[in-house]
Amino acid sequence: MTRTTIDGYALFKAIGENPEVFSDVETTVDKTAQKVLLTTMKKHALTLDRQRALHAAVGGETYGLALDNLGASDLKKLLKSIDPYFGGLAKGTPDEHRAQIKALATGSKAISAKPEKPAKAGKNKTAAKTDDQGAAWPTSMSAKPSRNTG
Repeated sequence: MTRTTIDGYALFKAIGENPEVFSDVETTVDKTAQKVLLTTMKKHALTLDRQRALHAAVGGETYGLALDNLGASDLKKLLKSIDPYFGGLAKGTPDEHRAQIKALATGSKAISAKPEKPAKAGKNKTAAKTDDQGAAWPTSMSAKPSRNTG
């Protein structure tokens, strides 16, 4: 017996266009739709462009409700995948993560820039060492003259 699969997209479209026919399973439809959306949001390969497209496809309200249903660790993973240099990533609250994701998805904020590493204070390691008379000392082991053993 050969089994064929149901076209899920066509079925969801039919359900959306005929909600009265599916009124007995409304809760199931809602849970399934939410699961599809949350699963899509949690994909690690989902780029910011895809998040923005997802936001545009489902609308801001639905997108926001889906974010509200993500746990703290999922929010952090999602934010890390689309904005790895966000300053509040490590110590931010779920509400801060949620707000940043929403702002990125709507385009009201840009991805955080990679922070520059501060220059270390102190001596410049690349400068040649000098003695009191200003003569340059060799800085590598190979520059040391060989000893006469004879």
